[in-house]
Amino acid sequence: GGITAVRPAEALPTVLALGRNHPNPFNPQTLISYSVPADQHVELAVFDVRGQRIRTLVRDVMPAGNHDATWMGEDDHGRQVASGMYFYRLTTDGQSLVGKMLLVK
Repeated sequence: GGITAVRPAEALPTVLALGRNHPNPFNPQTLISYSVPADQHVELAVFDVRGQRIRTLVRDVMPAGNHDATWMGEDDHGRQVASGMYFYRLTTDGQSLVGKMLLVK
């Protein structure tokens, strides 16, 4: 009978949160962090400055916790997009959060 160390569970987030992408500006990829407080349907998408959807990064039921998604500067067809300002939007259960990022080539 020895002593067994027990690591405390990671605290679950209490609110929907969208972090800043990093690096920003970026080339060729950036990481977007987000947190969901409960298992729920999540959509994380990238839009251009005209509001057109460029890429859907996540569209799934995600478990409660902290998550990351990587954007490689490509549209939904795998084509590289132009340098410029882009927006990323996290949407779930009636809530929507938006961040902006700069792709520099």
